[in-house]
Amino acid sequence: MKKAKYFLLFCISFILFFSCKTTQSLISPSVTDELLSIEWQQIQKGIELYQNKYFLIAKINLNTPNLQLKYNKTTDKWQKAIDVKKFAKEQGLTIAINTVPFETKSIIQQTTVKPVGTIIEDSVQKNPSLSRYCGIQFYLNEKQKLRAKIYSNQLSIPVKNTVYAAGGFWQILNDEEIYQFKDIKDYRTAVATNKTEDILYLLWGKNLSFMDCAYILKEAGAYTAMEFDGGSSACMYIKNKKHFRAFPSKKVCAALGFR
Repeated sequence: MKKAKYFLLFCISFILFFSCKTTQSLISPSVTDELLSIEWQQIQKGIELYQNKYFLIAKINLNTPNLQLKYNKTTDKWQKAIDVKKFAKEQGLTIAINTVPFETKSIIQQTTVKPVGTIIEDSVQKNPSLSRYCGIQFYLNEKQKLRAKIYSNQLSIPVKNTVYAAGGFWQILNDEEIYQFKDIKDYRTAVATNKTEDILYLLWGKNLSFMDCAYILKEAGAYTAMEFDGGSSACMYIKNKKHFRAFPSKKVCAALGFR
């Protein structure tokens, strides 16, 4: 009887110990080692970059004069998929990243696509919002300054006064708290903001989990973060640098960027 009692106490202690450990214990060692010191490199006024062999992160100051947000026009219909690099070059962008998840009409060609989740352009709802997914809204504050806000529920994003909004999958960081997910590694793209919503972070990485992404963005200074479409869709373009994308990669439905 005593042995059973001690065994039960041991089991309870074991469970409590590991359930109370922070999500940092699940972060890849390669990620934590690379974040010991972030040295930002300015690639344009208001846009800074940090890159290593695992991931690439950009920090964008939305207060920067003459900074411009650009995005491709989309609808709720089947449409031609876009190449992020080509879109960026046509728009003269310094940086661009894929955004909303999408359906493909053909598994083989994957050149005809339709967005899954919210897209709002100039206060017009272009594609329906989904309550199960999160999204990011770009809006003008009372001083007409561009700001970015992440919502855990796309239905909460106001259409009015929205410059642009794009859906993603799940929120991974909120109030600097890392949310827990299964430790699944893949190509990832994510977006984040600081507490005052005037600094934007864009992340591309390989062999990362959702928690890896959250940890990276938090260490970079983010307050809240969410995942864009990852896997073979994950793509980031940096002017005069390598085109960062998954292998194999595919064209996407929507992208945003800055110049």
